Amino acid sequence: MKEKGDILVGFCPECDTRIRFHSLPRLGQLITCRECNEISEVVSLHPIELDWAYAEEDSELQSRRSTGR
Repeated sequence: MKEKGDILVGFCPECDTRIRFHSLPRLGQLITCRECNEISEVVSLHPIELDWAYAEEDSELQSRRSTGR
């Protein structure tokens, strides 16, 4: 449970801006950074960690294009 004074924060993987949460986020939740507009995904809750949302998908598409599939 969140107590008074507890701050839930993560950091944008693109610009390192601190992103505050009013309540505990969900794993897989997508967050848009207000500074750089990068879409990030919550990948860990303890501590809160954000990573690029579509990084895995992008690399799969690139490998398919290079192999001609």
